[in-house]
This record gives sequence, C-alpha cells and structure tokens, in this order.
Amino acid sequence: MSVRSLLALGSTAVLALGFSLPLATAARAESLSAVDIINTYNLVVFGDLDSKSEVEGKSFIQGDITGNNTSQYNIHNVPNNTVPALTVGGSINSSVTVDGRGLVVGGNIAAPVQVNENNSGNPDIIVGGNVKSTVSGQFNGDGGSIYVKGSIQSGATAKANGGSIYVTGPINGTADANGGGSVHSNSSEPASHLPDVASQASDMKKTLSSYSSYLNSLTQDSTVSVNGNTATFAATAGSNGVAVFDISNPSQVFGANQFQFTLGADVTSIIINVSGAFNGIINANFLAGMDKILGGNTIWNFTDATALDIKSLFGGTILAMLANVTIDQDIEGSVIAQAVTQNAEIHAHDDITGVAETPVPASLPLFVAAIGGLFGWQQLRRRKQVGGQLAA
Repeated sequence: MSVRSLLALGSTAVLALGFSLPLATAARAESLSAVDIINTYNLVVFGDLDSKSEVEGKSFIQGDITGNNTSQYNIHNVPNNTVPALTVGGSINSSVTVDGRGLVVGGNIAAPVQVNENNSGNPDIIVGGNVKSTVSGQFNGDGGSIYVKGSIQSGATAKANGGSIYVTGPINGTADANGGGSVHSNSSEPASHLPDVASQASDMKKTLSSYSSYLNSLTQDSTVSVNGNTATFAATAGSNGVAVFDISNPSQVFGANQFQFTLGADVTSIIINVSGAFNGIINANFLAGMDKILGGNTIWNFTDATALDIKSLFGGTILAMLANVTIDQDIEGSVIAQAVTQNAEIHAHDDITGVAETPVPASLPLFVAAIGGLFGWQQLRRRKQVGGQLAA
C-alpha cells in the first residue's frame, strides 16, 4: 500500500496535487507535487529543528538545526531522487551526520558535520555562510565537492576525502582536499551551486497548505467511535480505495489509550482529517501492530493543531502545518510541521518515500510521472490533446 495510491482519487485529486515546487538543485526544471514531497522527504520543518535522534530518509529544514546530541539524517541512504539528503535553510548549530547524496546549508556550519556519500553519486556539500567548525565529506572519488560561499574561519576545518573544496571568502582555517581533489580560493563556483532554499520552502509551504485544505474538503466515508479507553477506526473505502475520516472531537478521540483499526478489504489509503483544538498529547497504543501497517498508507491531516506531543509509537504521516511537534516515541511515516523537537526516530518506508520510477522530461512536473505510472503515457498525451483535462 502506498500514499501514491491517493492519485486514484481521480481528476480533482490530480489537479489538487499539481502545485509545483522547484527541486533543490539549481539546474533542474522538475517540480514536486504535495504527494511527491511526502514521498521524497521523511521530515519537513518550516521553522527550527531541535534534534538528538535520527531520520531514516531525507529531510528539509527551513530554519536551524540545534540539539544537545548528534542527530543523523538519511541513515538508510534513501536514493529516491536527486534532492540532497539534508537541506537546511538556516545554520547547523549542533553535531550532524548525513548519509547519502549531499548536504545544502543556507547559513553557517557552527558544529561538526560529517557527510558519508556511500556511493550515492555527486554528494556535494554546499554552504551559503561560513564554516565555523568542522565539515568533512567522505566522497571517495564519487564526484562530490565542498562549496563554501562564505569563509573557512580561523580554527575551522573543511575536509574533502576524494573531492575538491571551493571557497569564495578567505581561508583562515584549514582546507584539506585529498585523494585527488584540490583547494580553490576566491572561487565563484559556490554561488552557482547554492539553491534558493527560502524560495523552495515558500513554494513547498504553499503546496502543502493547499493540499491540507484539499484533504480536509474530502467527504467522510469512515467513522471513529470511542468506547471506554479504546478509539475504533472503521475504514470503509470508496470506489477509489481511499477511506476518509473526519475527527471534529479530537479531545475525545486522542484521550483514548488505545487505537484499533478495522480495514475494509478494498482500503488502499487512509486520510484522517483532524480539526479543532485539543491539548496536543497523543498517547494511544496502536493495537495489533497497526503503527507499522499505517506507516505507508495513512495521512493524519491536523488542520488546526498548534502543538502535538507524540508519546507512543505512531503510525502514519503527520501533516500539521501550524504545529510545533514534539516526538517522544518513534514514528512510522513522514512528519511535516512548523517546528519539531525530536527525541525519537522517524522511520521511512519504501512505499512512502519512493518517487515514481517512470522517467520524467525536465520540462514536466514530477507528479506527471505518478499519473503516467497509472494511466500510461499514451493516455496522458491523448488527454492533453483534448484541452489538458484529465478525465476520470
């Protein structure tokens, strides 16, 4: 089961998913729809991330990374596309380890950063500010380099094992390129490699906010009831395989100690729209291992919540555009929020982080690839010829 099955919602859903987002590589012309964002990033934060744990997939952080321990990103080296393993619009202020292709930092590196390419291909490290601590890239001849638009400050070190280092500002610290690489000072290269993370974040936020509103407009066809300490979610799919819940009494539902799910035979995806304010604490146990089962096919759309605290193992993607989310127990699925305090792991699943395999021309948005996977390129071309309307 996959969140990509949401495309089966039909033409209205396809149009709703069509909002575009430039990729984090300046030269690329593809764009991401809301579903692509969910399938690409395991964590999206529009403010700051305070983390002492790990994210199995890729992450996009608009603000700063802080924390009192080393945080780890893309530890499963998810190779789903060409976006960096970690994108940070602000500065890295606590120790970070990144696996897989690439790191983009709009601000400064003010704490030790280690990037391990792991045969991911072109795993560049791009820094828009200054290197104030240590940044190390283990490129091993895989084509990666370190690009610093600012300076390498006194006492700081940039190391490129198997790659080169390009610095626009002064090198007052150490720049060490070995394994065939070289050091280039007064370079114009960093500016040409640095993407506009702020614009990406703005477009991404608009895309996901519109998507949240769209999900919230879907007609409920499934129900949740509370009996004692157990909230039972009875998922009944429509003809498109999608079960839609509408929770307007979150205090009652999230006050339960147990979540039980019953899934109809035709259910492929689940949308749980949650409106209204509550204390934000989710402390229910998912019975029968449903946290893992829901991880790849469920979106919890919190439209009004400004604070969430996950205190038990949680299943499904959290879409909470207004919320500061505290993660105290592991989450199976992606997290999208205003700000995050991460004390536990965020787990990726192949069927929620993988982008459609169908190749996409650079002039087309990536969501076309997902459509093509369902309907075929010939159908898509025929429909475009009759006015671009995607008929059901």
